[in-house]
Amino acid sequence: MFSTIFTFEVTRWFKQPVFYIYCAIYFALAYFTTISSLGAFDGVTVTTSSPIMVNSPINVAGYFNSFSTFIYFLLPTVVGAAVYRDYLYNVHNLLFSYPLDKFKYLSAKFFAAIVIVCLIAILTVVGFYAAQYHPGINTSLLGPNRIEAYLSGFLIVVLPNFLLFGSMIFALVTFSRNIYIGFVFVLVLLLLQSVLDIATQNADNRYLVALLDPFGFQPITYYTKYWSIDEQNNNLLPLTGVLLYNRLIWSGLAIVILTVVYYSFSFSQQGFSFRRAKSADRITKNNFGSIIRIDLPKVAISHSFFSNLKMSWRLSNVDFKYVVKNWTFAILIIIAALFVLAIMSSSSMLFGTTTYPVTWQVLESMGGIYSFFLIIMIMLFAGMLVQRDQQSNMKLLVDSTSVPNWVLLFSKYLALMKMTVVVLFISMLTGIVYQAYNGYYNFEFGHYLYELFVLDYLKYLVLIGFALFIHGFFRNYFIGFIVCLLIVLGIPFLSKIGVEQLIYKFNNSPKYHYSDMNGYADIRHYLYYRLYWLLFSGVLFALTLLFWRRGILSSVKDRMQQFTMRLKPAIVVPAALSLIAFIGLGYSIYYVNNVVSTRYSNKETELQQVSFERKYKHFEKLPSPRLVSVFTNVDIDPKQRNFTAKGDFVYVNKTTLPIDSLFMGINSSVKTNIKIERAIKKSQRDTVLDVNVYQFEQPLMPGDTLRIQYQLTNLSNTFLHDRSIILENGTFFNNTIFPILSYADHLEIDDNSIREKYKLAPRDRMADPRDSSKLGNTYISNDADWIDFEAIVSTSADQIAIAPGYLQKDWVENGKHYYHYKMDSPILNFYSFISAKYEVKREKVNGKNMEIYYHKGHEYNIDRMMASIKKSLGYYESHFSPYQFNQLRIIEFPSSHGTFAQAFANTVPFSESIGFIAKVDEDNPDAVDYAYAVVAHEFAHQWWAHQVIGANVKGATMMSESLSEYSSLKVLEQTYGKGQMRKFLKEALDNYLVGRSNEKLKENPLMFNENQQYIHYNKGSLVMYAMSDYLGEEVFSDVLQAYIKKTAFQYPPYTTSIEFVDLLKQHTPDSLQYLIKDMYETVTIYDNAVEEAEIKPLKGGKYEVSIDFKVSKYRTDDKGKRSYEDVKGSKLSEKMNAKDKKAIESLPLKDYVDVVVFGEAKKQGKYEVENPLLEKRVKIDRIKNRLTFVVNQKPISVGVDPYNKLIDTDSDDNRHTF
Repeated sequence: MFSTIFTFEVTRWFKQPVFYIYCAIYFALAYFTTISSLGAFDGVTVTTSSPIMVNSPINVAGYFNSFSTFIYFLLPTVVGAAVYRDYLYNVHNLLFSYPLDKFKYLSAKFFAAIVIVCLIAILTVVGFYAAQYHPGINTSLLGPNRIEAYLSGFLIVVLPNFLLFGSMIFALVTFSRNIYIGFVFVLVLLLLQSVLDIATQNADNRYLVALLDPFGFQPITYYTKYWSIDEQNNNLLPLTGVLLYNRLIWSGLAIVILTVVYYSFSFSQQGFSFRRAKSADRITKNNFGSIIRIDLPKVAISHSFFSNLKMSWRLSNVDFKYVVKNWTFAILIIIAALFVLAIMSSSSMLFGTTTYPVTWQVLESMGGIYSFFLIIMIMLFAGMLVQRDQQSNMKLLVDSTSVPNWVLLFSKYLALMKMTVVVLFISMLTGIVYQAYNGYYNFEFGHYLYELFVLDYLKYLVLIGFALFIHGFFRNYFIGFIVCLLIVLGIPFLSKIGVEQLIYKFNNSPKYHYSDMNGYADIRHYLYYRLYWLLFSGVLFALTLLFWRRGILSSVKDRMQQFTMRLKPAIVVPAALSLIAFIGLGYSIYYVNNVVSTRYSNKETELQQVSFERKYKHFEKLPSPRLVSVFTNVDIDPKQRNFTAKGDFVYVNKTTLPIDSLFMGINSSVKTNIKIERAIKKSQRDTVLDVNVYQFEQPLMPGDTLRIQYQLTNLSNTFLHDRSIILENGTFFNNTIFPILSYADHLEIDDNSIREKYKLAPRDRMADPRDSSKLGNTYISNDADWIDFEAIVSTSADQIAIAPGYLQKDWVENGKHYYHYKMDSPILNFYSFISAKYEVKREKVNGKNMEIYYHKGHEYNIDRMMASIKKSLGYYESHFSPYQFNQLRIIEFPSSHGTFAQAFANTVPFSESIGFIAKVDEDNPDAVDYAYAVVAHEFAHQWWAHQVIGANVKGATMMSESLSEYSSLKVLEQTYGKGQMRKFLKEALDNYLVGRSNEKLKENPLMFNENQQYIHYNKGSLVMYAMSDYLGEEVFSDVLQAYIKKTAFQYPPYTTSIEFVDLLKQHTPDSLQYLIKDMYETVTIYDNAVEEAEIKPLKGGKYEVSIDFKVSKYRTDDKGKRSYEDVKGSKLSEKMNAKDKKAIESLPLKDYVDVVVFGEAKKQGKYEVENPLLEKRVKIDRIKNRLTFVVNQKPISVGVDPYNKLIDTDSDDNRHTF
């Protein structure tokens, strides 16, 4: 019986066209995704490049996981419908009358369905494999195909998940006799996957999250998260530990579910229901016995347009009630709301600290979640409404009425519009509830209503029309849903095949962004695109009417005949008008984008980079004048969003050679007029690459001065492009708007695999610091050293304009407010201009003016930020050098500019979203006061950048970013103690390890980093803090003081990381010299772990603590390949236990490692903080170690390097809890 049912089920699928449609869809999905990753479309888009092979084991597992996610949507129709189909086609009464074996019946149904989905999954594997032989791909992106990689991916990821989720959906649909519950469950799965991703980002116990992940990808990530490039390319998935336990647990649950199905299933008529059965009395009625005569009223049926419109509204009410009373709708809404509330706080969290739930951020945080649900609900319920008549066996009756097709269709459109309003309203309530729960009551109802019911609502109107069109075209509801889903999800991938303009991407539009300071700014471009797609939706509505199924249609030929018959003016004329308007507006958009404005595709931009280097590379070695003085007059008009900047720039030939030609790079985001006060023999303007080249009649001799006057104006806004850099409130731009007189090597392609394609010489991202010819520029500017700076900035009377320098005077004239700033000493060629309506907090600290300019309503952390300024000033002046300025200004700017802070001379623009709305809990030991820390970091740049600035070579950012991060850590530590250091260092370690795993080119040691943020920020903060801890804070401060004294305000040749490290070596004892080698000069990784620990009570309330732990380390090359041997070829090798088959290897050890014993946590407000009973730094010279200590209190846990001072890829095993 099993084989009969099994064979029948499989054969039935093989006879269904839908099976081959599914196979074709998923094969094509896998094939085209893979060839895109292999550069098949490089001819029309940017060159594909990656150090990770496309067919590496980790990538194969990733592809399996991605494709499986799409296949999960087939589980309800294939696995869930296995038993349900017998009820759907009313064969269950006949079938269940036979003496069926329940086990064989259910198991045959289930495993036949699993075989079908596995076959479809295998087709994706075939597509992935076949794509590797597609002509024109980049074969350098392929490694060896390893059959074990494919087998492990399928057996670890795909098959267990199909069995688990298939059994769940099989049970749900079998008992409920409702296939839609299967789709709801798939959505829950997708959301659960997102929740687990978020939980992993913030969870201290990654092991538990990995163990509980039903998808199996978190346990894979648990082992592979920190894999280097080399490990990702070569290592197979480790089927061990938590990954093995995870797969066994969830496979076991699948067996349990199937067992429950077996014992609970019965061959009965009715499915399981939550509704309580009601007893009813039998009543016999004579319905017609008393009727003698009936006089029916005469009804005059009106078919006028307005009557039909009313009918559409009334029918829509029926459909709307059907939707909102459907339990599927209720479940989805509840899940969406719970999901939003669960992740809202973590979405805006940084270093454990969240923000105040201001309305714009609440909308931003929950918008993506509700949007996802609403898109799915529209696609789901559009199909349900289109198929409703068919499934209720009322279709022929409805089709026989005189109701026009457009009434039936429009009523469903209206019903979905109403459903959308309900969902958006619930999302608004969710946001308000979340705000109120967190004690925030500035709800801004107008903001909610405008964004949700105007801006967002427009895109859903288009989607409703699209979903109705797809479901009206396809007879099969499930195919319609899958097609909708694939089209919507596939739109973002069009860029990979060179389709980049939004007019070709269905229902796409430019993004809008709200900030408290500047509101929505100009969103005309957004509204025009929405109108464009609404017109297209009108065309789709007409096509849906033409293809609308009415009556009995048995073939495509019948539908095409019906299509032709319906081509009447009532449909054709509105459709034609909508189409003409759609094409007309589309042409206007295209014209503005490509003719009025200059637009370059990503491929064209790449080719321009190649052309730029080929045409102008020789200018890099030619002498050029250096900027020495800047005087600017900047006129800002916030209301009209215009500006004019006049610059009087003075240059000097500081070289020993005459300069006969001038290279000038122009910023294309502004209009630039140039007046050179020197006779020009010849000029050349390259409008494509934005380069001007001038040839002087008389060379500029050494020591000669060159004056150039610039006049800049903004590009005018179009109805599509917000091209002005001026905002109505919160303008912020810097000196990059002005031309530069040097070749910009950062515009070159830095990926050597792409350079090889264009026959360009290999290069590093930055020059070698040992090349003395490259030490003539700072990494801030290639055409200036230190400059004199003066600026007059005007703005509207109600705003404050700010630039670096001391305010000489301000005045109001002709409705404009003028501010005159001037520096009393040279600064870097790095300055900014800011204008906005500000409240100002001012204090004098040690005779210096400290000011914070902030948006009214953002007072939350002003006192905290001022406290950070005071603390930082005290620490930096006492540990580094005197502060060179008499003022510091923190200036808030809109989040639409970005989420960052940036340090100019005595001026620090600071995003509203990075500290001004932070909700700091000072008592929480796991939450870093990042508003305080960021202020300290940016203030530190006044020393580490604005006093000491590195040459534009590898390692330059170590002296600016790494030392600024270290400085802020010390200020944070002084204020909050060492408790917050563990949280900060742990996150810094995690971010560094993730960053090296995602490295696109190569990882460099800290002192040779190429402006790699995960190195100079994250690793840099760890290394500097650890070095200070090992040497002692005072010794490390002596190094920094000596370095500043030697290099502050220097002119070329500029300092390098080599100079800093050499100085550090002089202050480091011989016993700790290995730290410089490990931390600065190489990439060295530790593998420390507590193997076992035990405690033994002693007399007098004391305890003996014994710890068995391992310490090992290795070095990696720039791709992450490990090496355990030092330069002499020496290494350590040792087994932890006699039973171990493989010994642990390590570089030779003479290392000092912290060992800490912790007691019962202490109370700090409502939180608990760690209580170290003993902290000891011990010297380690072997891998296997055992130490014994005596402490005065009962230990709770022990740790080896518990504060994450050493770089360890698995720091979770550094602690052991008793």
